[in-house]
Amino acid sequence: MKIILATIWNVANYGALLQCYGLCKYLTDSGHDVSLLDLSMSNTNILLKKLKSVTINRPFEDFKKKLPKPVKIGEHNADIYIT
Repeated sequence: MKIILATIWNVANYGALLQCYGLCKYLTDSGHDVSLLDLSMSNTNILLKKLKSVTINRPFEDFKKKLPKPVKIGEHNADIYIT
């Protein structure tokens, strides 16, 4: 079954990343095809985004590589959506 997970995962927060990773792993181990919905904030100040990516997000980048590939809104087709 194709599952799209809509959650806040692309943040510098271990709790959000671990929750997302745990659910994705469980669903994948259960035989489902899981993708993340890319819910990036488009109205965020560009300078603030760059500053955060250099200072805050660096420790999280390696862990984010373990998550499924995100899909953009409108570029997906799923059997189930989980929020």
